Amino acid sequence: MVRVAPVRFTFRSTFLGILLTLVSVTVSLVAVGSYTNARFTADDLSTQLLEQTSARVDEQVQKLITEAVDQSALNRGLLDAGRLQARDFPGLVAYWLEVMAVHRDLSSVFMGVEATGESTGVSRLQGKLSIWQSNANATTGTLDQRDYWPDGYPSTPYAFDPGKPAPDIRTRPWYVAARGAHHPIWTETYAFLGVTGVAHVQGVTYAVPVYAKSGGLLGVLSADFDLKGLCTFLQTLRIGKTGFAFVVERRADGSQRLIAHPDADVLAAASAGPAGVIAEPRVRSLMDASHDATSEFVSVHFSEGGERYIGGYRTLAGADAPPWLIGIVVPEADVMARVDRSNAISAAIALGGLLLALVFGMYLARQVARPLEQLSREMASIAELDLEPRPVPESIVLEVYRVAAAAESMKTGLRQKRVLEKYVPRGARENIERNRAGRIALGGARVRRAILFSDLRGFTSMSERLAPDAVVALLNAYLESMTAEILEHGGDINEYIGDAILAVFEDPLKAVGAAIAMQEALAKLRAETDNEDLRTLRMGIGIHVGDVVEGNIGTVERVKFGIVGDTVNLAARIQDRSRDGKHTCVLVSEAVRDVVESSFELELVGDLTMKGKAMAVRVFEIVKRRP
Repeated sequence: MVRVAPVRFTFRSTFLGILLTLVSVTVSLVAVGSYTNARFTADDLSTQLLEQTSARVDEQVQKLITEAVDQSALNRGLLDAGRLQARDFPGLVAYWLEVMAVHRDLSSVFMGVEATGESTGVSRLQGKLSIWQSNANATTGTLDQRDYWPDGYPSTPYAFDPGKPAPDIRTRPWYVAARGAHHPIWTETYAFLGVTGVAHVQGVTYAVPVYAKSGGLLGVLSADFDLKGLCTFLQTLRIGKTGFAFVVERRADGSQRLIAHPDADVLAAASAGPAGVIAEPRVRSLMDASHDATSEFVSVHFSEGGERYIGGYRTLAGADAPPWLIGIVVPEADVMARVDRSNAISAAIALGGLLLALVFGMYLARQVARPLEQLSREMASIAELDLEPRPVPESIVLEVYRVAAAAESMKTGLRQKRVLEKYVPRGARENIERNRAGRIALGGARVRRAILFSDLRGFTSMSERLAPDAVVALLNAYLESMTAEILEHGGDINEYIGDAILAVFEDPLKAVGAAIAMQEALAKLRAETDNEDLRTLRMGIGIHVGDVVEGNIGTVERVKFGIVGDTVNLAARIQDRSRDGKHTCVLVSEAVRDVVESSFELELVGDLTMKGKAMAVRVFEIVKRRP
C-alpha cells in the first residue's frame, strides 16, 4: 500500500496560524458576545419600554373604564335608595350636570325608561354640555326630542322638530344588551347619536339595568366615553422615532376592529374599510401573532414590508374591562441603530488588535522556531503512528523536551492499553485508571446492574469428542461473534466461563437487545458455516436486574475485578430454564420484564424457586420486538 505523506508545516507557520486563530476566535467571540449582549440589552430595554408604554395606555383606559363603572354604580345606588327617581328627569339632569363637570372624560350619562321608551341624559360633544330628552307625546303617540343648553333647561330647547319623532331609547344597542343580560355590560364600539350640529363620534357604553323592588325593570342607566380622547392620548406617546401604540377591539363575532390610533387618517380608513378587516399592515401583522393574549405583556418580533419590528400586546386587566387589546409597534432599526454603530467601532478595534497580534506573533515565532527545528525532525516519525519506542530528542528548551517525553509516554501508554483491553474487563480497566498509584484495595460497592448469562447447550459433550484445536477454533468463532454483539449494545464482558459468558449492562433494555442480537448472530453463524459441529450449536440466555457487589475480589497477592451476589446467581438459574423456551430462548426475570415490556412481547414460562428464597421468581421468554 502506498502511504501518502501528510502535509507538514513549519513551527513558524503553525505558531502563527495557531496564534492568529486563537486571536481571531477570541476577538470573534468577544465581538459576537458584545454584539449579542448589546442586542439583548437593547431588546430587553425596548421590551421594558414597550411594556411600560402599554401599562400607561392600560392605565389611561382603566381611568375611563373606572369613571364609567363607578359613576354607573353610584347612579344605580342613588336610584335604589330612592334619592333619585327614574322618571324625575329634571332631578337626574341637575345631578348629572354636576357629575359631568367633575368627570371630564365621560362623554354622556343617560337613563332610559322601560315603560315608555322616554329618556334623558347629559352629553359632552366637542367640549360642550348638552341635554338630550325625549318625552311621550300623548297626541301623536310618538316621542318628542328636545335638545337643551344647561341654562335653558327645561323650558327653552335650542333644538326641537315636532315633525321628527325621537328614537325609542329601548332600541339602542346598549339598552337591548343590558336588558337581555340582566347585569352591567360593555357594548362594542358604535357611533354615538350626535346632538344638532355635532357629528356622530365612535364610543363605547357601560350599561346597567335598574330594577324596582318588585323585580320589574325600571330602565337602563348608561355611562359613555368616546374614543377621541384616547386617540389624543396615544398621540402624546413617544416610542422611538416612529413607533406607536394602538387599541383593537375583539368583537363577539370573532372579528377585530382598530378603535384607537395616534394617526387620525389610519383610524378613518379603519372605520371606512370592511368590517373586521384591519387595513394597517403593521397592526395586522402584530394581531396575527397575538394568539394567547392575556393581561401580561407579551413581546413579539415580526417583519412587515421588508422591515423588522419589535412589538407587544396585552389585554385590559380587570373583570369589568371590555375585550380590548393594547398593542405597541416600533421599528427594530429605531432600537438597534446605536447598537449597530457601537458594533462597527468594536469591529474596527478588533481588526487593529488582530494586526498587532500578527506582528507580535511573527517576532516570537522567529525567536522560538530555530531551536524547535531539530525536535520537529526527531518527531517526524510520530506522524506514522507506529508506536515503536524511539529516543527522546534532546533540547535545551524545557517545554520542548517535556513535549517529546510526553509523546513517548503516550505511545507507551497506548501500547499497554491495547494489550490491557484484550484481557481485562472494562470495569477493571476503569478501576486501574482510577488508581494509577498502583494501590489496589480489596473491596467493592453495591451497584444496580443487568446481568446476562449465556451458555451453549451440549458443548461440553461435543468438546469431549473433538480434537483440542477444533474445540478452540469452534469456541473462538462463537465467542468472537457473541462478544461483538455485547460490546455493540453497551455491555461489558465480565468473564468467559468455558463456553458460558457473563456480561454486565447498566440498562436492562440494552441487555435484552444484546441477547436477541446474539441469537441472531448465532443463527447467522450456523447458516454460513461449513462446520457441522457449529451448525448444531444452540444457546440459552438468562437475564436478571438487581443489586450486585462490584469490585476487587481476592487477596493482596492475587486480585480479580468481578461481580457477586444473588442477581448473578439468579441470572444463571434463569438461563438453566432456557430449555423451556419456545421462541428466542432468551428468558428474563419479572424485574426485567417490567422495564422492557413496552419494547418486547413476552410470554410467561413459569416460576423459579431459589434455595433460601421464600418467594418464587416468575420467568418470562422474550417472544419478539414490538413493532
